[in-house]
Amino acid sequence: MARDFDLPATVPGHVAAQLMAAGWSGLAALEHAEYLLFPSELFKRRRDGTFDRLPIMLRVPRVHEVRKARVLARAMAAEDGLDLDRDSDLVSDLETICLLSVAVRNITAPHEPMEPDPRRLEKTWDKASLVQAWTKLDSLYQVIDPAPASMTDEEMLVVLSKLVQERNLGPLAVYAPDARTSCIITMADRFLSLLALKS
Repeated sequence: MARDFDLPATVPGHVAAQLMAAGWSGLAALEHAEYLLFPSELFKRRRDGTFDRLPIMLRVPRVHEVRKARVLARAMAAEDGLDLDRDSDLVSDLETICLLSVAVRNITAPHEPMEPDPRRLEKTWDKASLVQAWTKLDSLYQVIDPAPASMTDEEMLVVLSKLVQERNLGPLAVYAPDARTSCIITMADRFLSLLALKS
């Protein structure tokens, strides 16, 4: 989902980094029915330029919910006459809204979905507010991901030798996205440095 207009000034630019910097206690997580819930807000711009804020809880969907959301999104795409290949961006938006309908929860126990119908959720809230919720949700996934967020130089050498040996990116899969990105950038940087030395 692309951002069409500015969000409130309180929306951070690097959500994951800020969430991680806040520390676990700063996330104010709740646990209910063996799920973690994190406080957040949805926004709706008013005519005078201010924002109405609705407190919500975000719950990171689990694998079975991601699967169900994808199936539902494809069914909705078929209802709307979308082609899965030609309209892949719109199908991706439908998957996002289906996941948000699972993830956006009421603030009171038992923290049921605020709007379980993806179409109604999409019609009720501005796209920018949903994009913000999606960004925070994606960042929360990174926060609860048990994969290592960084790797030492020694680990990187082991991973690189495994990459060459296996001829695929599988050895990177055990690391969190930030660590994978850092490894790839480091590889590219060192490769360019070697090329510069040879010329």
